[in-house]
Amino acid sequence: MRIGDRRDRRINRVAPLLGENITYYTGIGYLAGAAQGLATAVKATEPTDTTKLKINRILNGLGHRGRQIGNRCGVIELMYAGLESGMVTWRDTDDVINSVVAGLATGALYKAASGQRAAALAGALGGVVVGAAVAS
Repeated sequence: MRIGDRRDRRINRVAPLLGENITYYTGIGYLAGAAQGLATAVKATEPTDTTKLKINRILNGLGHRGRQIGNRCGVIELMYAGLESGMVTWRDTDDVINSVVAGLATGALYKAASGQRAAALAGALGGVVVGAAVAS
């Protein structure tokens, strides 16, 4: 067996995993943002508002708050999907360790600009959250 053959098999096995993970995780992030935007918008409506004004407030809330949270979640989940698939490729195995390490790295990278302490805390939080989610 040539080295190139082994590499091609590994890429073919991991490439669908990466595409599926990016689509799934990023989509869930944007749905979470839309749900948060909807909840915020519904709370902002007043009893004296007309139906047309309530609909307008809800759509504006979905567009404004939902976009902010959805973009944050989407970026975090995009980094996580890429790191997890990279770990699967690098270690040539798909287990819990890949998920936890990807969670640690995602949290640390997301808050890296805020300083070392914030990055370490976010990394630890990311690893714990992913570890709890995978363990259950």
